Amino acid sequence: MLTDLSWSYQNYFNQDILIINSKVTFYQQVSFEILDDDTVLKTEVKVHVGDIIDVVGRLDDDDNDDQWFAKIIAIIIHKNYNDNNCIFLVLDWFEYHDFNTNLQCHRYKLQRSDENWKRIHSITIISAQPKWHFIHDCINNCVEKNHDVNNRIFYKNDYLYTAA
Repeated sequence: MLTDLSWSYQNYFNQDILIINSKVTFYQQVSFEILDDDTVLKTEVKVHVGDIIDVVGRLDDDDNDDQWFAKIIAIIIHKNYNDNNCIFLVLDWFEYHDFNTNLQCHRYKLQRSDENWKRIHSITIISAQPKWHFIHDCINNCVEKNHDVNNRIFYKNDYLYTAA
């Protein structure tokens, strides 16, 4: 965990630090405001453990923006060497799996904890209120409210809407 936390400080804040204080505090939810460049418009965001967020970015060898999805598995606060509280998200990433032609839905595979993906990220990767819904692709081993943890396939639900 400290390696990923150290990577996050370097990647998001350009701080190459040695983490002396390894104490973190866990939260179930956090709310914050995102200000635009002119600080005129603001968006209030509230995220919870279990929410799905999207992150837009580019791969090193690609000029196009890609959209990635991740599930928040923990919200942590770490006090840095300047005695400032920094909020980080511990994420499990979704990897694109395939497209189900019968349901007309994209399917994604949720990463396992032993896969080598960066899992701790600054809360600054969130740019809007999360609006994504993923549904477990239940198989024979799933029972109500008790999904098969070895089946890590989820459908991305593109058919939800916001009522006006």
